[in-house]
Amino acid sequence: LRRGIRFFPTSTVFAALLAATCKPQLAEASCLPNATGPDARKKLTYKGVEYDFPIAGGKWNSPGPVSEIVRILLEEVLGVKVTVERFSSSAQLLKQVLGCTDEHGNFWNELSDRPTERDLAECDDPSKFQDPPRKAWYALEVWTSSASESGLFTLVGPASAMGYKTMPGLYTQPKTIANAYANHDHLKWWEEYQAPDVHKYFTSVNELDRAMRGLDSFSSAVCPTGNCSAGTIKPLCDAAEPAVEAQVLVLAQRNITCEGGWWYSPACSHHKETCIPVVLGEFNWNFIDWVEALQRMGLPMAVTWVGWMKEVDVVMRLASASFLFYWWEPDSALVRADGWMPEPLSFDDRYLTIAQVSSPVGVTW
Repeated sequence: LRRGIRFFPTSTVFAALLAATCKPQLAEASCLPNATGPDARKKLTYKGVEYDFPIAGGKWNSPGPVSEIVRILLEEVLGVKVTVERFSSSAQLLKQVLGCTDEHGNFWNELSDRPTERDLAECDDPSKFQDPPRKAWYALEVWTSSASESGLFTLVGPASAMGYKTMPGLYTQPKTIANAYANHDHLKWWEEYQAPDVHKYFTSVNELDRAMRGLDSFSSAVCPTGNCSAGTIKPLCDAAEPAVEAQVLVLAQRNITCEGGWWYSPACSHHKETCIPVVLGEFNWNFIDWVEALQRMGLPMAVTWVGWMKEVDVVMRLASASFLFYWWEPDSALVRADGWMPEPLSFDDRYLTIAQVSSPVGVTW
C-alpha cells in the first residue's frame, strides 16, 4: 500500500478503500450511513421516458475503485438508480457516451458489407447518434492517448480530470534490468536497445511464443469454463486467426504485415533470433502506434497482442522469461503482494504518438 500511494491521490485511495470494504451485492446492504435504500432510488426522466443512470468503465483494473465510488454516491447519496457496464477501450467508452451504437447499444461494424453501417461506424454525424445513449451517460477512465480517441473527443460533452495520472508504456521484468545493469547496460532507456547484442538479455521470440502457446488457463477472465487447455493464449498478429480478421485488414491498410503471430521490425526481420519480443494487451490499445514508433526508432523488436487478461497471465506465469510488455501505473494487475512490479522503459517523446504520462478523464454525455 505504501508503494501504491505514490501513484494515487488521497481521494482515489479513499475510493479504493471504500469500494473494497463495502459489500453492496448483499441484499439491502449499504456502504454509507443514512444511505438511500434500493427501494427508494429513482430513475431519471428524459423526454418523458424513465431511465436508470448508465455508467461505463474500462475493463482494466485501475478504473474499478473510481467507478465503484461514483456508483455508491449516485445510489446512496443522490438516490438514483444506476447501471454499470465495462468496455475494453477508451474508444468504445467514447462511442457509448456519444450514442454511436445501434438501438441496443451494440457497436457498428466498421467492416460491414453494408455501406450504411460502415458510415455509421465512423461516428462523425451526431444527428445519427442514439438519443439518449443506451449504455453510458457517463464514462470513466477515458484515456486521450491515441489518434483513435482524438476525433471522438471533439464530439463528447464535458470532460473532467479523474485526479490521478497514468504512465502507460512498455515495461519489463526487474531481473532483466538488474542483469543488464550488472554489465553496465542501462535498459530503462530506449537507445540502449540499439546495441547489436542487447537481445542476449531477453527470451527469444520463438521460445516465448512456445511458452505462451503452452499455457493452459484456469483464470475465469481468460477461460470462462474454468479449464482451458494449451493454445488458449497465443500471439494474435496472424492473418490465419479468424478472430482478428478485422484487425488484420486494418494492418494491411497501413502496410503492416504479420508473420506467425508477430510483426517483426525491419531492424531484425532478417535475423529474427535477435528480435526482442514485445507482448501487448489489446489491439486497440495502440498496437499500430507502437509498431510505427519502434520502426521510426529502428529498434530490433517483434510485437504481438494477446488480449489484456491473457497478457496478465503471460507476465505473471512466465516468471523465468524476459520480454517487454504493455502496462501502466497505477494499475494493480501486474503488482505482486511481495512488492514485485514491472520496470518501465523510457522513450524520447519525439518518436511517439502515445503520451508517456496521461491524465485520464471522466466524460459526460
